[in-house]
Amino acid sequence: DPDLPAVLAETLDPWKEGFALIRKDALDVTADDLRAVGCEPEVPGGSPGKLVANLPYAVAATVVLDYLERFASLQSATVMVQREVADRMAARPGTKSYGAYTVKLGLHAQLAGRFAVGPGNFFPPPRVDSAVVRLERRLPVDAAGVPLGPRAVRAACAMADAAFASRRKTLANSAKTWFAGRGAAPADVAAALANVWVAAGIDPARRGETFDQAEFVRLGAALLDRGGSLVAAAGL
Repeated sequence: DPDLPAVLAETLDPWKEGFALIRKDALDVTADDLRAVGCEPEVPGGSPGKLVANLPYAVAATVVLDYLERFASLQSATVMVQREVADRMAARPGTKSYGAYTVKLGLHAQLAGRFAVGPGNFFPPPRVDSAVVRLERRLPVDAAGVPLGPRAVRAACAMADAAFASRRKTLANSAKTWFAGRGAAPADVAAALANVWVAAGIDPARRGETFDQAEFVRLGAALLDRGGSLVAAAGL
């Protein structure tokens, strides 16, 4: 909003030494933008440490996950989102709201609180229900409690995308379609995936919605270890 910077400059003048405004689309904010105003976004425990926002509902899920992935200094997010987005953030395996987004977000943060906000709290009232959620960062780890590196996290996310590419299909069929669509040689996909299932100790006849986060971490590790051509197809 081009009118708001002037209002902020006036109302926040007493605290200007501790305030910086970045006039930019939130989806396009980079680490360089934050460093330019004196922040250290890639340093855990640095600043900024909190994301607090009433986010535009069309991009809310994207912004929250993107910031947690890219800015290590961010330790929590307290945001108002559409109820359905809050459901996806808080979903458990086996529920209809559980999907690849839930798995990816869960690698970086855990739900610490939530409350409903009805249409009557807005003017004019919207046609959707809302919720305020609080997420707190957590360190992604493997089954032994060893912190996951960035590549291992990306691999787990890739397997979540593959598992939910065709939600009603089995893991084997959904992943086959996903990897083939990313350039993996069709003749190699089935054999490479078979190696992944064995290495992860996973039954590929299950559907993606039945796997918990720890199992996706195992699948990601197996992909990196036994995936062969699939690793390149997944951009890893």
